[in-house]
Amino acid sequence: MRISIIGFGVIGKGFAEVLLRKRKHLKEKYDFEPKVVSISDISGTLINEEGVDLEYALKVARSQGKIIAC
Repeated sequence: MRISIIGFGVIGKGFAEVLLRKRKHLKEKYDFEPKVVSISDISGTLINEEGVDLEYALKVARSQGKIIAC
């Protein structure tokens, strides 16, 4: 399933963290493999059709305060 995250503040980052933390469980129990293909915040939109590296996006957002630096 392809997912776009609109807003990468507390809620958006929290959602990304849950997806990362629960990835294995979602696959094993529900055969659900989410792929975040875009993240938008006030600075712009990050798009990767192959899937955004959520760990890196979270790291950049925490250090830079925006995702456009990814």
